[in-house]
Amino acid sequence: DHAEGNLITFVDSDDAVSLQYLQMLYEALVTNKTQISLCGIFRGKDLLQFYQNTTDDLIQTMVLSHKDIYFYPQYDAIPTSSSIGKLFCKRCFDNIKFPEGIAMGEDMITMQRIFLNEKFISCVFAPLYFYYENSNSVMHQKWNAGRLDEIEMLEQQLMLLDGEDWHDVWVSRLRNYLRVLEKDWRCVQRDENITSKDRLILKRKYHTALKAAKKNKLISKSELLHKYSMLCPCLAPFFAIEEKISKSVKSVCYGD
Repeated sequence: DHAEGNLITFVDSDDAVSLQYLQMLYEALVTNKTQISLCGIFRGKDLLQFYQNTTDDLIQTMVLSHKDIYFYPQYDAIPTSSSIGKLFCKRCFDNIKFPEGIAMGEDMITMQRIFLNEKFISCVFAPLYFYYENSNSVMHQKWNAGRLDEIEMLEQQLMLLDGEDWHDVWVSRLRNYLRVLEKDWRCVQRDENITSKDRLILKRKYHTALKAAKKNKLISKSELLHKYSMLCPCLAPFFAIEEKISKSVKSVCYGD
């Protein structure tokens, strides 16, 4: 709301950018006539190493569709779920605002909404943005209630992508959602500070996500039983028995 120029970029207070950051993103935006350009992210704590690795040589720039960008081989080098490392035309935010009162994940849902509105995005495959990995940040804490906000944003992202046109992206986001839930569930098993209410909420969400994964055939039966046994340790022996029976039946029927 307070931006006065026609272009917007976001830089966190403890991060840094290369000297070519704005120039290269701007040139990609103008040359390719897109509303968004983005670059790679250098993650670490050594700022000197970041500047030493930044070079103008052999930097690849291309235009990808808002769907293809999720499956490009170098996708991990150009993360789309955060607002950093990007240059936007101001109009991208005309009808889209960051959600208020959210501790984690507000970037994710906002970027998804913006990307859905743009057919093409300029990509600069060079680490022009330095992301400082702060071990004391909210993202790296064992458990905090803000992680439930992140899970809620992931769920909203899945709802936005729930349609035939975006099914492949929806599947990839569901896999990511499962990874986040599993990581958080493992985390809370070792954390005595989590409230029983938050533990129950997380457990229910993980269970629901596993059912969605099973319905869409994203997970094998043995993997599902393993994850269920992690979710409900007291039932692990029964899941183990069921898996053995399943393997025995398969062996008898198919000779495996």
